[in-house]
Amino acid sequence: MGKTYNQTIQSHELSMAIERFMIAAYPQAFSAARVDIDSPPAGFVDLGAVVEDTPSVTITREVYELKTGIPKVTQLQVVTEMSAEVSFSCYSNTNFHAQFSLGNDTSITTVTTIASGAVATEYYGKSTLQKFALLGVADFLNGSQVIHDFTKVAPSGDWTEEIRPSDAYAIPMTFSAMGVSTTINSCTELILGKRHYINGDGETCTVTA
Repeated sequence: MGKTYNQTIQSHELSMAIERFMIAAYPQAFSAARVDIDSPPAGFVDLGAVVEDTPSVTITREVYELKTGIPKVTQLQVVTEMSAEVSFSCYSNTNFHAQFSLGNDTSITTVTTIASGAVATEYYGKSTLQKFALLGVADFLNGSQVIHDFTKVAPSGDWTEEIRPSDAYAIPMTFSAMGVSTTINSCTELILGKRHYINGDGETCTVTA
C-alpha cells in the first residue's frame, strides 16, 4: 500500500522551462495550439530573450462572503473584483521594447526598421495607453508547453528604467489584463485570460483564469 509520506514525484509532471513573450496589436485572435517560437502566430511579434527569472503572472480575485447564523457560517460567495498582471524584463535597450512598456505603440515593429543613425523617440506621460494581445510561451524540457493567453492588456501605470554598468541592460515590461467575454459551459463569462497546457504528445487542456 502506498503511503502519502513517500511523496512520489511523477517524472512527466516535473520539468524546467523559460518563458518568452509575444505581443500583437489589439484585437488579435489566437487559437490554442502549440506555438513555434521561430514562427509566431499570425499578428504576433516575438519580444526576444527575457531575463530568465523575471516572468510572473499574478491573478487576484476579491470575494464577498455572506455569513449568517450563530455561529456565523459562510452561505454565499461572490467575486466582486478581478485583476491580472503579467510582468517580465527583456534584454534590450531599444525603443522596440520601450514602445510597448510605455503604451505608445509607434510605427516601429522590429529593431531592424530603425535605420542606422536614425532617431526613434518614445514619450513619457501620455494620457492614453495602447491595448495589446499578449502570449507567454514556456517550452518545458519534457516536451510540454504552457501558454499564458491574454486577449487584452495595457501597460501598467508605473515604469522604472535603470541603466547601470554592473548589469546587462533590460527593459521592464508590466501589463494589466482587461476583461473579455467568453463562453464557458454554454454560459457567457467575463475573464482576464487563459492558461493552455499542451503535453508532450500534443494533447491540449485549457484552464481558464
